[in-house]
Amino acid sequence: MENKFNILLVDKDEKVLEGLKAALSTLNPKILLATDGDEAIDIIEHNKPDLIISEINLPKLDGWELCWLIRERPDLSSIPFIFLTSRTGVSDEVFSFELGADDFIKKPFIKNELQARVKALLARIDRGKQKSIPDFGGVKGALKDMSLADLLQVLNLGKRTAAVHLSKGDGRGSIFVFSGKIVHARYGDIKGEEALFYLLSWESGTFSVEMGASTNIKSVNLSTEMVLLEGFKRMDESKKRGTPPRSESMEEGEVLTLKALFDLGIIEDDRGGGK
Repeated sequence: MENKFNILLVDKDEKVLEGLKAALSTLNPKILLATDGDEAIDIIEHNKPDLIISEINLPKLDGWELCWLIRERPDLSSIPFIFLTSRTGVSDEVFSFELGADDFIKKPFIKNELQARVKALLARIDRGKQKSIPDFGGVKGALKDMSLADLLQVLNLGKRTAAVHLSKGDGRGSIFVFSGKIVHARYGDIKGEEALFYLLSWESGTFSVEMGASTNIKSVNLSTEMVLLEGFKRMDESKKRGTPPRSESMEEGEVLTLKALFDLGIIEDDRGGGK
């Protein structure tokens, strides 16, 4: 495998860092090491990593503060972030995802599991670099060809600012994204997460993307990662039940189906381009 990725490992225990470095060596990344949060920030400023794996319990600046700082910086917010930690409480895991973490792995880690999770995340990054929305307005398409989850993921990875306008029958909705982060969603008089998850439940209808469109309204506090995590959680639960996942807060008959990320369909350039 080519050395295409920089991975920053952050842990106060140097033995843990060496163990992680050895476990990831088969993926052939460039490894960067930090023993506290301040050192991690300094490394990130000078050598932006493609992936960060961090303990929560760190001196000077803890892992949660590190993750928050990364997600608040537009130039760094798209860096995937994994917590690999000795903290095993459910509340710790939930709070980590709420901050914007992409994964949460409990110590002691299993080497093969760690490799598999990191490999899958790096593959997602690679696909994201290859598949992104062009810098022109008027991108439109059908939700049956490209799911809203796919679209939001691409905007997130590209750190784009845009408004996604959706239409199905008489229904109209919009989702606003600023520097890759979902900040506002509306459907009729419904706003915020309720509107967002309702629109995510649409399997049919059309979308159009208004690049550069912004809003001063902030009604969505969940990270894009948490939005997609919730979607996959519902999808997994539906597979166990053998029924489509439901949109819990919306009218009967609507379902939530999230396609695999980057399984992109057809999009059209409204200015006369092709597929």
